[in-house]
Amino acid sequence: MKIFKQACVFFCFVLLCGTVFAGECKTYPGSKIEEKATEEANKTLPGATTPRTTVYTSSDSFNAVVSFYRNVAREYVMPGQGKGEEKHLPSGEVLNEAYFIFDGSEDLMNSRFWAKVQRPYIGRIGAKGLETTFEDVRDVTMIITVEKQ
Repeated sequence: MKIFKQACVFFCFVLLCGTVFAGECKTYPGSKIEEKATEEANKTLPGATTPRTTVYTSSDSFNAVVSFYRNVAREYVMPGQGKGEEKHLPSGEVLNEAYFIFDGSEDLMNSRFWAKVQRPYIGRIGAKGLETTFEDVRDVTMIITVEKQ
C-alpha cells in the first residue's frame, strides 16, 4: 500500500511538472513582451470579459519562430486563405502570418489558447478616409498569444 501511495504522489508530481513546463514552452525563446501593446490589447469595457492577450516580439526570422511553434502546436490555416499565399501591405512589403492552436480545438473561435505569428510587427491599424493605414511598422516578428479564461 505504501508503494502504491508513493507511486500516486510521483505520478501527480510528473503530471504537474509537465503542465507547468508545457505552459512555459509556448513562449518563443528570447522573445520580449511588448508591455504597451499587451496593455492595449487587454483593455476592456467595464463589466466586459475578453481573452487574456500577450504581445511578444523577436528579432528572429518569421520562419524560425513558425518552426518553433510547429513543434509545440497545431498550425491552423484561416478559411479562404491558401497556405503560402502572400499578403502585402500598401507599401508593397510582404505580410507573413501563421496561426497555431495549443488546445486541440478545430478552429480559433473555439480554441481556449492559440497564437498568431506575424512579420512585420504592426502596432496600429487606422484609417484615412477609405484608406487603411498601418502605423508603428517594425521589421521584427510579432507573436500574439490569446488565452480564454
